[in-house]
Formats: sequence, C-alpha cells, structure tokens
Amino acid sequence: MRWFDRRLALLLSRQFGLSGAVRMRQAALVLFCGLALLQLTTTAMDAVTELAKEWLGDAWLASPLLLIGLFGLLAWRVPKASARLAPRVETETSPTPVRCLVLLLSPLGNPEDQKRRAAFLEAAELADNVVGELDSPAVRAAMDRHVWAMPLAGLRPHLPRIERLVVVCSADAPGGRGSIQDYPRFREMLARLWPAGVGRVQAAHEVPGLNLLATLPGGRRLAVASGVDPEDLQAQVTLLHALLERLRDLHGGEEEVLVDVTGQRKLATAAAVAVAVLVRRRRFQYVNEAKQARVFDITVDLSDLG
Repeated sequence: MRWFDRRLALLLSRQFGLSGAVRMRQAALVLFCGLALLQLTTTAMDAVTELAKEWLGDAWLASPLLLIGLFGLLAWRVPKASARLAPRVETETSPTPVRCLVLLLSPLGNPEDQKRRAAFLEAAELADNVVGELDSPAVRAAMDRHVWAMPLAGLRPHLPRIERLVVVCSADAPGGRGSIQDYPRFREMLARLWPAGVGRVQAAHEVPGLNLLATLPGGRRLAVASGVDPEDLQAQVTLLHALLERLRDLHGGEEEVLVDVTGQRKLATAAAVAVAVLVRRRRFQYVNEAKQARVFDITVDLSDLG
C-alpha cells in the first residue's frame, strides 16, 4: 500500500512542471502506464466477473463492484497520502548562475508625499549618477543603502551566464506610486553599471511570446504594460505563472530560470514564492539584509512513504 501512497502523493503534490523533450518522455511514459493500467483493469474485470458469477450468480454486477472498490480505495487512501506530504527545503548559499533571472522591482518612493520627498529625490539622484562596474566595491558601497541595492545584489551571482533579466513592475495604486514609473531609470542605471547587459534587460510585457490575454475573475483583463496591482494577488500569480512558463521554454528548462522574490510588497513576494513552489524544479531566490543571495527549492518529502 505504501507504493500506492507514494504515487498518489506525487499526483497530489502537483510537482509536474515539464518542458520540451522532458514533456515528450513523460507523455510516452504516461501512455505506456495507461496501457498497462488498461491491461490490469481488464484482467481485474475478468476476475471480478468470475467472482460475481460464482458468488452472486450475476455477471452484470461485476462493473458496479469494481467501481465501488476503486472509489472506496481512493476515499480511504487520499487523505492518508495527502497528510504525508511533508515539505523539504533545499538551500543554495552560493547560487549557481542561471540564464534568466526575474526581478520584482520596488519603487523609489513617492515624490508627492512631502514627508518622503527628500528620500525619493536622493534615491533618484544616486540612481541617475552612480557609475562604475556593477560588481565593483565602489558601486557596492555607493548603493549599499539604496532601495535598489537588493536587486543589484540578486543579479551579481548570475553575471557569468545571464542572457535575460526580466523586470516585473508594480502599477500605480491608491497606496503609492508604482515601480513601472521607475523602470526606465532602472534600465538606464544598469546600462551604465553593466554595459554587457544592454539588450538583455526587459520588462515583463516585453518578453516575446508571452501570453498576456488572461482574463481574471470578474472579467478583468491582465494589463501588464502598466504594471501589476500590488494588492491583486490573483493578477500577480497569473502573470508570474505565465511568465515563468514562457521563460522556461525560451531558456531550456526550469533550472535555467530563477525568480528573485525580494522586491516589492510582501504580497508580491508571497505570489512569487507560491508560483515557484507549485512546479517541480522551479526555485526562487531571496536577498537578505546582508546583501547575500540565497536560492531555495521547496519540494515534497516522500521518504516516509517507504
């Protein structure tokens, strides 16, 4: 029964984010297993038919008995398999460089807020004038207390291999100014600090082939070009899921795409973590207060199923 629990738990864990050739292999495996299951079902049906004839004197009762037995087995084992899905966290303290990184960009601030206007102007001036190499001690020191210190720290480990940096921006909202207004400044700053990255930096809606036609509950449309509502969890999850799937296909698999969940509000971080956890081999990155990037892979531990 442990074998059954393990397979059922794998199904319930929704850990099947696959692409390309892996999808083809999985499709072939599913077809083979389906044919094998059909053969087993046929054999079981023959056996149940014989039992129905012998015990009940009516072969037509075989199908209902088989279905009742199957549903009874599922009703008995599904709760047990679900309860045994224990999360396991794997951590990379030195992130392996990836080909594609997704950043959640925080806004510089709100110049309309008189109490914070001075901080906004200071942050904007530094972003407009900082020069040097992205990985240099001088730039690290200059940007250490800047609101964009975290995304820069998240980008540095991936400089040897990165081909695409995708920036997810927040929209203007009643609670404040969105980072969509700061994206041009962020891109220009990166062009000075990381000349090799010119042409590699894109906003989410600029990713080629991204399906942006999603309809949200209530008939709302997902308008990514103007940023994503920082308080709309459904919109954030929908965008990030579509974005990561498209980037996976463009860059050769889940292992080559990483989403950094450090920026924006806590709700955006929750959305990014949720989308990363739902798919097998999809990981996320977080930059701590010491500007150290860590990569996490949360999976389901099935070792207790035998």
